[in-house]
Amino acid sequence: DQAASEVGIARAAAERARAQIDTLRAEVAQWIAEIEVARLEAARVATEAHALRAENSRAKIEIQSMREILLSSSSEAEGARADTAAARARAKQAEKQAEDAMVRALALQAEIETGRNAVTQASAEAARNAIQA
Repeated sequence: DQAASEVGIARAAAERARAQIDTLRAEVAQWIAEIEVARLEAARVATEAHALRAENSRAKIEIQSMREILLSSSSEAEGARADTAAARARAKQAEKQAEDAMVRALALQAEIETGRNAVTQASAEAARNAIQA
């Protein structure tokens, strides 16, 4: 009777450990999904940063064109100055947006790394629990 009782207790403990491992596996799967979402967001932000850099390059070319217009036509100089200032403002804005996008990308990469660390920790905890069970 004592041995049967101990076997029953051991089986119940093993069942609890299995349930805990299943819970941890579900949490790990959730974390992995969240990491993938963060990775996709980081890729989107990086793409946005690339597009903003391209816009910045186009704005710089536009500024150069405006400078050439200023040099070639004194009658159009005043309008070209205004256009150049606007192009410079757009270039500065595009550069700022690119910097902001890169900051967001770096923050997302940090979140991904945090998620990876959490997955590693959860896996280690699940392994410890499995060993203890």
